[in-house]
Amino acid sequence: MKKYNSRTNGIGKLDDFVTTEEDHFDQWLQFIKKGETNGFLLRERFIFVRKSDDKIIGMINIRKNDDLKNYSFGHIGVSVRPLERGKGYGKIELCLALKHLKELGIRKCIIAIKNDNIISQKLVSFFNARYQESKIIDDKLKN
Repeated sequence: MKKYNSRTNGIGKLDDFVTTEEDHFDQWLQFIKKGETNGFLLRERFIFVRKSDDKIIGMINIRKNDDLKNYSFGHIGVSVRPLERGKGYGKIELCLALKHLKELGIRKCIIAIKNDNIISQKLVSFFNARYQESKIIDDKLKN
C-alpha cells in the first residue's frame, strides 16, 4: 500500500506499524490480536489471503456497534492490495462484511467514503447502497 501511495482503509492502525522505512507487521498483528481499541469502538479485522500463493489480497475492519451516528467512518473499512484491484476482491470482501454485520444483528450499515474515492463509491453502489449525506471532517468534505 505504501509503495503505491495507496489509501489504507480497513486496516486498523497498520499505518502506525508499517511505513516506507520500517515494517513492523508482526507487531501490528499482535496489536490487533490483543483486541486493543485505544478507546475506539468494538471491532473485528479480517485479513484476506489468497490460497494459491499465500498472498495478502486485502483487509476489512468491521465496527460492531449498532449505532454509529457520531462516528464518522462507518461500520466497514475495506482495503484491497493495489495490484489486485479490479479483480472482484473488493466485492467479495464487502459482501462477507455485510453478511457478518447481519449475523451480528446490525441491519443498517453505514459506509463512509471520501468524495474523491470513485472506486469505493462504485463498489458500494454495486450493493444498492443509498447516499445519505456529506460531512466536513478535519476540514475536508467526506461523503
